Amino acid sequence: MWLSICSMYRWKDLTVYCMDVTQDAMFWEAPTASGFLGLAISFTSMWFLHQTGPTTYSLVVSFIKVPISLSGLVLFDVPLSLPNLFSIHFEPKCHNRVSKPKYNSLQNLRTDGVPFHKSCFRCSHCKSTLQARFWKQYVETQMAVNNDDATKQIFSRCLLTCLQVPLWQCYIRFIRKVYDKKGAEGQEETTKAFEFTLNYIGTDIASGPIWTEYITFLKSLPALNPHEDMQRKIALRKVYQRAILTPTHHVEQLWKEYENFENSVNRQLAKGLVNDYQPKFNSARAVYRERKKYIEDIDWNMLAVPPTGSSKEEVQWVAWKKFLTFEKGNPQRIDTALSTKRIIYVYEQCLMCLYHYPDVWYDYAEWHIKSGSTDAAIKVFQRALKAIPDSEMLKYAYAELEEARGAIQSAKNLYESILGVSTNSLAQIQFLRFLRRAEGVESARKYFLEARKSPSCTYHVYIAFATMAFCLDKDPKVQEKKIKKISEMNIDPSKTPGQPSSSSPPPVVANGVHADPAHDYLSKFSFPPGGLPSLRLPVVTNLETSLVARCRRVYAHAHDYHINSISNSSDGETFISADDLRVNLWNLEISNQSFNIVDVKPTNMEDLTEVITSAEFHPIHCNMLAYSSSKGSIRLIDMRQSALCDSHTKL
Repeated sequence: MWLSICSMYRWKDLTVYCMDVTQDAMFWEAPTASGFLGLAISFTSMWFLHQTGPTTYSLVVSFIKVPISLSGLVLFDVPLSLPNLFSIHFEPKCHNRVSKPKYNSLQNLRTDGVPFHKSCFRCSHCKSTLQARFWKQYVETQMAVNNDDATKQIFSRCLLTCLQVPLWQCYIRFIRKVYDKKGAEGQEETTKAFEFTLNYIGTDIASGPIWTEYITFLKSLPALNPHEDMQRKIALRKVYQRAILTPTHHVEQLWKEYENFENSVNRQLAKGLVNDYQPKFNSARAVYRERKKYIEDIDWNMLAVPPTGSSKEEVQWVAWKKFLTFEKGNPQRIDTALSTKRIIYVYEQCLMCLYHYPDVWYDYAEWHIKSGSTDAAIKVFQRALKAIPDSEMLKYAYAELEEARGAIQSAKNLYESILGVSTNSLAQIQFLRFLRRAEGVESARKYFLEARKSPSCTYHVYIAFATMAFCLDKDPKVQEKKIKKISEMNIDPSKTPGQPSSSSPPPVVANGVHADPAHDYLSKFSFPPGGLPSLRLPVVTNLETSLVARCRRVYAHAHDYHINSISNSSDGETFISADDLRVNLWNLEISNQSFNIVDVKPTNMEDLTEVITSAEFHPIHCNMLAYSSSKGSIRLIDMRQSALCDSHTKL
């Protein structure tokens, strides 16, 4: 029975305290009785030593351990072997001489010198922060004793949260151990396990050994007839083609194996397939070399602890940001779905090391929002608040997302949770603004009247509410109070016209100006008929000129592909439009006719090697223009040479 695991993080190291059966009465009775018994034995030993001598005492104590050792062999189910019986009288210098375990025992699992308790692997908090190497040690202890049920349970808890290749290799080893001797059914289950593994970590730069093992497994499958042999070769070809397009450490080795495989099947077919996949392999190899530079700066064994502000942690966070930026750029130019899956994989790997960094969670959620996956962003925020429940930044960001999608009550609960633990004025101001947006002015005013009674309410809250009421709600009461306050600061009521003067020195008002008529220009000031409340000061308003675009003419039916650029000529009469394969010249006054001046479309689309990415006129010379291509080249052409500019002037 275990109740809970409390993980206490220090600034320098990680200490795990395991609180097991602390509520059981036997837990307290047994140590108490043991303590009194030990005290009695100590006094008995002192008396015996006093009555006899050191030699007699040593002999008696040596024989005392014989019944204790024999009872231990029986009570604790220790195997009765000759070395164990001899160990009662002769203590070996090294216990490993008797039995040297092949795997680390569960009691020896340690994290940077701190031992882990077995219950930590079941704790919902520790389970998210343990590195894959600890789970691997844990599962190997069960595999060593052939405890398959426990091994399956461990994999079900850790496999999908620890996206590191060594743990998944251990999973493949376990599956093959269980199903290798089950014939066709076992082969099918093993194939499913390989596909399941590659679906999750197949894009990892270190996943090459798993691809190689999968290919070796497929080659080992028996083929009883030509049809089965053909099916096996087709399956091998598909796996090879997937593997050589994955930037891993083994990509070049896999490419050589793929070439040999195709040549062994059909040399005529091999030439065409190899030529088709050669550019894709080159792209994967180039991406691998670039990705390797970012991978080398990352410490994959970094323990997921709260940030301490050390330079090492800062270096790791910067390295992860660079790696994420690289992956977001889609360097391999794969389709959007695969690129999204790859970026999610890198974020999950990052969280294995930077689990307690709110910046990582926020960046992860923001990327989902920009990608249009609001539901995924919500799940990220929910996971983030479980990992860092005290992060106000994450709560504010999550509340804004909930408000944007119309979940007002959920957003309100988040703001109220911040107010429950925070006493700063920022939380009150943010909640005040939220209430005005979501529930209206009256709700915001009601909360302000309650918040002003709180001792933590500062002048910032007053300013925020007054600004909101004056600028957004156009509240006349706030405006009058503001004007009245300004008037009191600039005008001395005791020196208004009509009041008798005194022989005292001329008073000075708040702004340092003398109120004497000889020195003060305010002496000629007269109040309006309505008195001070009717005084109005000019209000500065910002009147921005809003420009509205209106369609004047439509130039259509000239492009078969997406238009990537438009450029006006310096003559003020013509312009060009460019798509992936053509550049057309238009007259501003003629919308139903254009002239094709650049055409890179080949006769056979399979021979297409580059596309147009942009085109632009010369800023001064109306006869010259330039266009760029996907190969990274820029071509300058002169329309005076030819109507169809197939050849360029400069490259």
